[in-house]
Amino acid sequence: MNRPCFPSRAGLALTCLVFVLAFTASVPPAAAESLRLGAPFTDHMVFQAEAPVRVWGWDAPGSEVTVTLAGHEGSAIAGGDGYWLAELPEVVDVGPYELTVAGSEQITLTDVVAGEVWFCSGQSNMGWPIRNSWGQKWVLAMAPQPNLRLLKAPHVSKDQPQRDIDVQWQISGPGTLERFSAVAVFFGHNLRRELDRPIGLIQSAWGGSKIRAWLPPDTLDASPHAQRLRNTYARNVESHKAAVAEWEAGGKQGPRPLWMGAGPQHKLSALDNGMVHPFQPMSIRGVLWYQGESDAWMPVVYRELFTDLVGSWREGFQNPDLPVYFVQLPNFAKNNANWASFRNQQRLTALELPNVDMAVTIDVGKADDIHPPNKQPVGERLARLALHEVYGFTGTVAGSPRPINVRLDPDDASRVLVTFDRVGEGLRTDEDGTPPAAFVLGDRSGTRAKAETEIVAPDTVAVWSPQVPSPVDVRYANHADPKVNLVNSEKLPATPFQIELAATAP
Repeated sequence: MNRPCFPSRAGLALTCLVFVLAFTASVPPAAAESLRLGAPFTDHMVFQAEAPVRVWGWDAPGSEVTVTLAGHEGSAIAGGDGYWLAELPEVVDVGPYELTVAGSEQITLTDVVAGEVWFCSGQSNMGWPIRNSWGQKWVLAMAPQPNLRLLKAPHVSKDQPQRDIDVQWQISGPGTLERFSAVAVFFGHNLRRELDRPIGLIQSAWGGSKIRAWLPPDTLDASPHAQRLRNTYARNVESHKAAVAEWEAGGKQGPRPLWMGAGPQHKLSALDNGMVHPFQPMSIRGVLWYQGESDAWMPVVYRELFTDLVGSWREGFQNPDLPVYFVQLPNFAKNNANWASFRNQQRLTALELPNVDMAVTIDVGKADDIHPPNKQPVGERLARLALHEVYGFTGTVAGSPRPINVRLDPDDASRVLVTFDRVGEGLRTDEDGTPPAAFVLGDRSGTRAKAETEIVAPDTVAVWSPQVPSPVDVRYANHADPKVNLVNSEKLPATPFQIELAATAP
């Protein structure tokens, strides 16, 4: 990749429009008797370069608190509950620095650096540790990496928004990497190599969690789907109680019944309350999101809820342009029939939302494992998007091919022409001479048939089928575990899709 000068805040369109956060809705700790700091502020922390530095904590009510960092100073007065928040100007140089906070007493944090902070969230595939992933040997064998720093949030499920959580920044090395998110680590290594700046990764993920648990209470309340989600959770809880009662009445034979959607990681807003809110309103560069397996049964609703979730992050982290990059669900033979539709809804989400993009993983899943161990390409593809779209790197195509124009061939109405963007030097297949696979055509009667294909231009695939002479829709990789081979010149796979042609069909 061609490396530009490190972009300015204005160049990144990351000028912070400060929202008024409703901290009165938060549940604070009891009024502090002595000075202490909020969750993200520990030795070795990374704070976001070229963005406002917001520091908070608690002290005796009425105490004046002064925060000093890199020659800048900010102050605040502790409120009746002891809470205070001070804001300092942006810092550009890396450091390291000392962060000094003086109030009723003084706290000094050491080895604090300015860099790039990414919030990495979702369910088990985001939390999947590096020690259980392919490619882990070279990562775990590395010496400590002072410019890659890690913070892992514990599993905390709460009924009300929390202001604090017990965490500690750590320097990346063999002893600290093993249990950290593989996707985040591979992402961070790619950024560190290209940017040559400190990278801070915050892992806040819980296996099996549903999107409803990550939506803030006010965001959820405003959703037209709120009552449906509450009813679903209530039914899950009652079913679980009944299953446990039956298990106990039967002498507790066999394993205790699983939570099945009723556990603490499924409760509405509970993970935003306990695992996101404590980090807000710190400045971060962006969010990585790998979640959806638990919600694949509601693809259309999920698309709306994810839009709400992105908005909540942008408000909570006080950045209306906050970049968000998420992972499209991979191939998995044992999934339910909704996964293909879910992937298509994810594709549409990435097209609709500004500063949101998607890493395609339809080629790196595992047919019989919902936790595919090949996490290295997932992290690398997310990093490609960030490097191109946030940091201004050019020279190679950043993302996977996406359909941008689907039309009937003007010379032959039985053929569909699919034009893609992000093709680089041109579309190709994994095996020379093999036509693109996994295309299907459908007609008005509901007939669908495997299609024949040909790459007819660097960015265009022709699709046709003798069984479907009058096509009205085209689908690609629209199966649980499709065998795909269509890639761009960077070998990034084309995104699965479903597109209707009824409006243009004769």
